[in-house]
Amino acid sequence: MSSLKRVNTIYRITDWLHYLGFALMGWAIKIPNIKISRFDFIFSVLIFPSLLLAYGYSLNDYFDKGEQKKYFLLPLVLSTILFPFLNFGQILVGVMFLVLVTFYSLKGISLKKFPVIGTLTNTIGFMLIFMIGYTAKEGITILGLVFFLLLGIYQTVAQLIHEKVHLESDIKFGRKTTAFYLEKTLPLFLRSMLLITIPLSLFLLLKTEFILFSITCILFSLIFFAKLGKVDKEIRKTYKLGGLVVGLFFLLDYFFKPISHLI
Repeated sequence: MSSLKRVNTIYRITDWLHYLGFALMGWAIKIPNIKISRFDFIFSVLIFPSLLLAYGYSLNDYFDKGEQKKYFLLPLVLSTILFPFLNFGQILVGVMFLVLVTFYSLKGISLKKFPVIGTLTNTIGFMLIFMIGYTAKEGITILGLVFFLLLGIYQTVAQLIHEKVHLESDIKFGRKTTAFYLEKTLPLFLRSMLLITIPLSLFLLLKTEFILFSITCILFSLIFFAKLGKVDKEIRKTYKLGGLVVGLFFLLDYFFKPISHLI
């Protein structure tokens, strides 16, 4: 196995790489123009979130798969070394993420084994990645709150789909997730959550210049509202792919149109 493949296997990079888009969105709605060479962009959107996610995923594997080596220690140490290059808000959010994912996986506590709490912990964890980018600049805007809610709902739906797909294996390990208790009503619950994203997307469409992104979000929600009558591996794969498309249209809006910030 090559070194790159081994690193990817240990830290499951391909499983979380797309979540750097959350950090990018958080950054982009606060910073009008991205300059890739800027150190704060590199640390806020690329390096620091990557280390946090690598820690979370490798720690989870250490407890779930019984890994012998504590690979999670490397990204943990490196992430703390970066603190001097971050502002107070980003450090605070980073520490919150580290604490949250530790309790999420840690044996004896393992928040993920509790229904609802485990699902919400997962969503909050990924939204903290969004906040790493968002807190690069001080201040809270209406735009930031709308994005936080929109992405949070999409991530909760993604997590519940994940739980449903892994329902049998979770039961074998003695875990009864939220999807277990919602099994019969899960499609209705997921569809209801997607409907909530429609007014949020319409707000972005009418009040900001995220036109392509807003329209894509509406289409995404409507398409999966129709598809979620059955929740299986294929839906999970398609939902992830659809999320990547939505992210692509965000980038198109950002790089080819100026953004009207809402204070």
